[in-house]
Amino acid sequence: MTSVVLVAKYDEAARNGDVEDWTSNDDIGARFAGEVLSPAEYYRVEDRYVDFVRSLATACGVTEFVIRAPTVSKSLPPWVPLLRSGLVVDPETALKLIRRMLRIGDLSCVLCAGDDLTVGVETDFYLSVQADDEKLAESARRFGLHLYPAGGWSWFDPDGGVAVLGELGERFPQDVRRLCGAGRPVVVLERWANGPGGERWHLLEAADGLDWTLGLPSGVALAALPGVRIKWAPRRDVVSDIGVGLGDEEPVVVVARPQPDVGSALEAVVFSGGVHHVEEADLPLGGELGWFAYPDVGDVSGRSLAGVIPGKEGRVDALWDADLTLIR
Repeated sequence: MTSVVLVAKYDEAARNGDVEDWTSNDDIGARFAGEVLSPAEYYRVEDRYVDFVRSLATACGVTEFVIRAPTVSKSLPPWVPLLRSGLVVDPETALKLIRRMLRIGDLSCVLCAGDDLTVGVETDFYLSVQADDEKLAESARRFGLHLYPAGGWSWFDPDGGVAVLGELGERFPQDVRRLCGAGRPVVVLERWANGPGGERWHLLEAADGLDWTLGLPSGVALAALPGVRIKWAPRRDVVSDIGVGLGDEEPVVVVARPQPDVGSALEAVVFSGGVHHVEEADLPLGGELGWFAYPDVGDVSGRSLAGVIPGKEGRVDALWDADLTLIR
C-alpha cells in the first residue's frame, strides 16, 4: 500500500510542543531542552533526512526525478539547474535540492518519480513523502525518523475550475512585432518557476527579433505586456520617483537597460513589499534606471499574447493558470 506521510525527527512530545525542539538552521546557537544547538548537531540531523530519502529512492528503484511546482525566491548558485516543471534530474541532484530546501529555503519544489516516490520539503523541518508503506517504515526506522499520517495531503493547488494557460500560439511573434512596429517598446515576461528568482523580463524594440524564444525549454511561460510602460530616470531619482508614482506597498520592478551581449533581457530587481523596501544599494547597476508597477498579467493570458512553450508533439509539460502562476 502507498501512503502520504509527514516525516520528521520529532517524537510525539516534541511534535505536540511538550518538549522544546529546534525547527531550522536559524536556531543554531539557541538552547533547547538544556542543550545548545551546534552547527555539527544540525548537520548531523540534516544528513539523516538526506540519507533517508537516498535510502528510500534506492529501495523504490528510482533512477530519476521530475521537478514539479518549483518556486525560486532569488538567484541560485550555478550548480542548481533551471528549475521548471517537467525537468528531469538524477537522484544525486535531487538530494542536493532537498538539502538546500532544508537548510536555506530559497527554493522549493516537489520531486516526483512516477507512482513510486514523491518528496517535498515543508516548513518546520518536515518532509512530505508518498511511497510504499513498508519501504517508508524501514527507511524511517533506519535513520531514527518518525512518520505521521497526512490524510488529504496534496502538493499541488487544485486546478478544477481554474483558467489554464494554453500553449504559445503561432501568432505570438507576429503580434509582438506588430506592437513594436507601432513604435511602442513591449515588455515580455518569461517565467519558468513561481517567485522572483524564476522569471526574467525583456524589453523588445521594433528592430529586436524573437529568435531567443526558439531556444526556451518546454514548460516556460511567456506573456507580452503592452500595457506596461517603463518610466526611466537618473539613478539618484528612482527611489523618490517610485514613492511619488506608486502606493506604499505596491510591488515594483526596477530595471536597467539591456546590454548588447544579453539581447533583450533586462537586469531587474523585484521589490515585492513596495517602495519602503527599495534601497539604493539593492538597485541594478547603471546610471539610468527604469521602473514599473508589477503588472497583472491575467488580462493578456486569454489572447495570443501569452502561452506556454510546448514540448515534444505539442505536449505542455507544465500547468500554469491564467495569471502565470505555476500549478504543477
